[in-house]
This record gives sequence, structure tokens and C-alpha cells, in this order.
Amino acid sequence: MTIFEKGNYQSVSAEFRSLGMCALEELSNFQNKFKIYDTDTTINTIRDAIIANYLGFDLLNTDKHGFDAKKRNESKFLEVKQCSISSHSWDGTWNDTNEEKALAFSDKRLFTVVGVWKGANDLQFMVYGQYHKLGHDLYK
Repeated sequence: MTIFEKGNYQSVSAEFRSLGMCALEELSNFQNKFKIYDTDTTINTIRDAIIANYLGFDLLNTDKHGFDAKKRNESKFLEVKQCSISSHSWDGTWNDTNEEKALAFSDKRLFTVVGVWKGANDLQFMVYGQYHKLGHDLYK
């Protein structure tokens, strides 16, 4: 099957567009309040904050580089990966990982969590922990 044969194209109702615009307006108001103007970054930051809070990581990284969260007064870091419960695989995307970051996943200071979400805001479950070979596997 070629790329031109893939997909399920359907018409979009006026209700979908109208309600979607209302939802995006609310999100825009949130972005303006917290000065986070990239939509993907906004949603990921909100989700990172929710997951980090559950796991006791109280400092959120607001830069593009580094790990997602840190424990105050401790040298413990958290990398958050997100996925949807409706996806066919529940694994995180590692496309932002360079060689230095890949090797850090074998360090005892770094914890990883995959948050599985239903919709935008309903956290279903998390898979959290450390695996000492992860850094080596990512480095490859």
C-alpha cells in the first residue's frame, strides 16, 4: 500500500470546527497567562507537571534542554514520555535524545516514566522506574 492509499478521509462537521475553536480559545488564554506559546509544549508541560507531582518531583524544567523534572534538594531527575491509551503501542518517543542524554539513562540519578493518557487530561496509568541498560540501548 502506497502513502496515497493510506488514511481514512471524512468530512468534518461544523460542530467539530466550532467546538474545536472554543477549546483552542481556552487553551490560548492559558498560554497567554503562562507565556507558553507553542501548543505542543503547552500540553506536554501541563502533563509533565501532573506526572512529576504524582511522583514527588517538585521542580519542572522550563527549558527545551535537559530533563523534564527534578527533586528539590536532591540529585534525582525525571524524564517523562507520553502516549495515548488508544495508540497501538505504549512507548515513548526518543527522537529528542542525543548521545549525551542517551548515556544519562544508565545513571542512577535519572528516572523515566511513561504516562498513558485517555484524551487530553485523563491520566490512566504510569510506568515508572530505572533500567540500567536503557542508556546503552538508546546510545546504539
